[in-house]
Formats: sequence, C-alpha cells, structure tokens
Amino acid sequence: MIDTNNYVIHSLHQIKMEVSTLTLAELNQLMRYVNFILGLVVIAAYILCKFFYAHYFFGILHHKLLVYRECRKLGIPKRGLKHDLSKFHPAEYFAYARYWVLSFIKDDKNHPVSIKYEIAKDRHQKGNSHHWEYWVDDCDVAQPMDDESILEMVADWRAMSARHAGALGEVDYYKAKGSRINLHPETRAKLEQIIGYY
Repeated sequence: MIDTNNYVIHSLHQIKMEVSTLTLAELNQLMRYVNFILGLVVIAAYILCKFFYAHYFFGILHHKLLVYRECRKLGIPKRGLKHDLSKFHPAEYFAYARYWVLSFIKDDKNHPVSIKYEIAKDRHQKGNSHHWEYWVDDCDVAQPMDDESILEMVADWRAMSARHAGALGEVDYYKAKGSRINLHPETRAKLEQIIGYY
C-alpha cells in the first residue's frame, strides 16, 4: 500500500525540482498556460451564472435542505429528499429562474417571461403531489390528499417561511390563503390538525 503523505511530499519535491530547472522562457510559457486555465475557469463561472442561473440553482438546493429538515421532523425524510426534483427539469428550471431573476416583470402578466413562468408553475403544481392543485381534477373537484403529501405540503410551507424573512408561517399562510385553497373536507381537517389551526 502506498503511503499517501510520503507520495504527495515526494511528488511536490519532484515538481519543485522540475520547476527550478526551467529556463526563464519555459517559466513564462508555464505561467501563460496557468493564466489561460484560470481565464477558462472565470469564463465558465460567468457562463454558469449568466446562462444557467447558478444563484437560482443554489436557491433551490437551499429550499430543498430546509424542506428535508422539516420532513425529517414530520417523519417523512424520503419525501424531503425527493421534494421539488421537477424544478431541475428544463421546462421548469429556466422559466422559474428567468422570472425570479427579472423581478421587474412580475407585475406584467402579459410579458413572455411571466407567461412561461405561469406555464411552468402550473406544470410543477399539477405534477407534484405535495401541492393541493395536484389533487384537483378537471371539474375543479378536490380529491383527498394522502397523509404524506399533506405533511410534505406543511414542510414546504414551513421551509418557505424560514427562507424568506417576513414570510407567513404555515398557520398565518393558511389563514390568509386558506379560503382560496381547494381542499377535500377530509384533507382540510387533517391539515388544520397538523398545523394547529382551530
């Protein structure tokens, strides 16, 4: 078995010996290569931020972490791991990212970015069982949600309130929006019991 510490020290010593034997022209050439590589790294970072919305990507990861913590508290850690995976799909990712990055267009519902966002949001909500919209059929009739989906929905609400300063907690959110949330009576009773809304 190779002793990694000695191997690394030996390798560094060899590199030092090789660099010390370089001529000034070779050293300049080496520095040009190093600068070229660093330039590529900077360009790659710029492209990642500019075109792939890296800050939005890390925002999703942060939200997923908060949801996972809440799901663990509620006894459904696997649901926390799978939470919002569809947001990484290009059909959702870029529409959401552009909408949140271009905050000045949020009031303009006819802006192409707003329209694409609404389509992506509808796709997300209708495709993920932790959203109540998933459980509403084409006739606008709410079906009963399963218990794990209700718990994941509560975890999502808690994570959103933890992430955004001044955001409503799950009880206040439910008070503010509850009348517009189309839930089956059985689901509504379970939800109110979980969040302590009486």
